[in-house]
Amino acid sequence: MSVRDESFDFNSRFVSNAQARLLRGGKRLDVSSYGLNLKQQASLLKLTVESEASLSNKRIQDWFDEDFFATNFWLIWTTMFAFQRWSSLAEMRRYMRRFIHLVDGLNRLGGVLRTKYNQYDSVALPMRDYLADKGVHFELGQEVVDIDFDLRADAKTATRLSLKDGSEIALGQGDYVFITNGSITESTDNGAWERTAELKGRGRVGLVAVVEEARRQGPAFGNPDPFCDNVDLQKWYSFTAT
Repeated sequence: MSVRDESFDFNSRFVSNAQARLLRGGKRLDVSSYGLNLKQQASLLKLTVESEASLSNKRIQDWFDEDFFATNFWLIWTTMFAFQRWSSLAEMRRYMRRFIHLVDGLNRLGGVLRTKYNQYDSVALPMRDYLADKGVHFELGQEVVDIDFDLRADAKTATRLSLKDGSEIALGQGDYVFITNGSITESTDNGAWERTAELKGRGRVGLVAVVEEARRQGPAFGNPDPFCDNVDLQKWYSFTAT
């Protein structure tokens, strides 16, 4: 069975239907209504069609009235996607456009698809094994700290990778470099019962440092400052009870 078929089969047999989406004081809240008035519904719809450029550096709280943040819709939305009222409005617009088809069932997690096992064992591991069978060689434990580019008006070409251990990889014709230039899990740390997770500062690890180095070569790679300069507003926590 393919990974796709396994996932589709699993979701056809185990359909999400949360019996208690929101709790208050240990009692289940009635979420049969999202509690949105007509003005708030109109604001949501308008947000989905607004151009991202027009939203600039606005926060979610700049778009909605104060009563919006007491609705069932917001409580479900913020707990499901880790948004805060001071989060990026442009980012909320992206999520609205991406998950608009799930809005009708958010109060019961309806329509949410899951993998049979955790995402590593259901997706990443089969993909790694498939590629290994095709002759792909994986080098684990390596970290890219800098990428040299040949910047021209009509193209941006990576020419060299610098690794943390001091070695380099020269890139030539026919080589391909895939860069993850944005990640919600950047600079994360794991805690435990006996140890608090460490809040890491900007540029301490991986991705941010690479983007900073790329930016020094020219403005073509954007500006990471909006994502890195407000750690106290943008940090978030995730936990699993075992």
